[in-house]
Amino acid sequence: MEPIRYGIIGTGSTVGIARNHIFGLNQCSDIKLSAIYDIDEKQALRTYKECGLTDTVICKSWEELLEHSDAIGICLPNSLHVEYAVRALQAGKHVLIEKPVSTNAESLGELLEEEKKHPGQVAMVCFNYREFPIYQQIKKMLDAGDMGQIYRFHLQLGGNRIANKQVGLEWRMDRRTSGAGAVSDFGCHLLDIIHYLLEPCCGPIIELKALLSTSIPERRDLADGSMRKVTNDDSGVFIGKMKNGAVFSCDTSRIGMWRHSIEIAGEGGMLYGDFDQDDVLWIWKKEKEGPYQTREQIPVSGLQGHAGILQNFADCVQGKAVNYRTVAYAGRVQAMIDSMERTGSWSWEDEK
Repeated sequence: MEPIRYGIIGTGSTVGIARNHIFGLNQCSDIKLSAIYDIDEKQALRTYKECGLTDTVICKSWEELLEHSDAIGICLPNSLHVEYAVRALQAGKHVLIEKPVSTNAESLGELLEEEKKHPGQVAMVCFNYREFPIYQQIKKMLDAGDMGQIYRFHLQLGGNRIANKQVGLEWRMDRRTSGAGAVSDFGCHLLDIIHYLLEPCCGPIIELKALLSTSIPERRDLADGSMRKVTNDDSGVFIGKMKNGAVFSCDTSRIGMWRHSIEIAGEGGMLYGDFDQDDVLWIWKKEKEGPYQTREQIPVSGLQGHAGILQNFADCVQGKAVNYRTVAYAGRVQAMIDSMERTGSWSWEDEK
């Protein structure tokens, strides 16, 4: 079987998430990078050179990208995800859409309808942490019941690049092009991990409450140098409760997060994963009816970055796996975030 030809739209001028797709593809079988396209051809050429690409076409138009691709990776600002995902599906292509799926759940109507019209095409949203080895090991243990009843857990994820006040006003700091800020950019990943790892043993999330903050309220306009208002959050924290009574907390920030980590406590002890040390999972064992005992390290290994989701995407395209990260699913995650941003809370009743 010929490898799936994967084309990327949007090579980025700051974070450049497309590079994560490119490096991930290098670790995958059955799928290869065939073409890239950016409205700024110089930026596309820069990505081509800096990523060491040799047999990839730099396209001059969206139409040319479609000609060279079986599947499209959408690495554009959030406000453009729906438009180009719809266009790709209508052109007969599979799509992998960067997260969050859009600026808000209400904007997904056309894409949801298009997803239904093309059941033979994969439309996946890029919640890429599920395949990370730490999370894979935790899932095995939770699904096996090793931890017994779960009491509480904590996750955190973020970055610190734009703690630098000299970084100008990018699209991700403008709610018209980004939607919510850190609570969406990072929080959607955390909600996905909770769904993936913890809902099978704890039941669904039934309640969420959030606090958001914009610590750097103005940034320099990249076009004219004037100071403009930042219109979404720099940091967000939210707490929640699962159907079984387990409570949790999540921290997100784009202006200062030391590490990506997860901690889970239950009848069988505690699990701790620190992604600064991503080849081990800590377990502090406990007798289910007794005290804590010894701490141990469990070695883990596997695909990191975007490699895992890209391989799963390829497997779904080839009919070897089922796509669980659909647009409809991502829309439910986005609706939780939208509600937390608007009102500071979300409850199971909101979804009914």
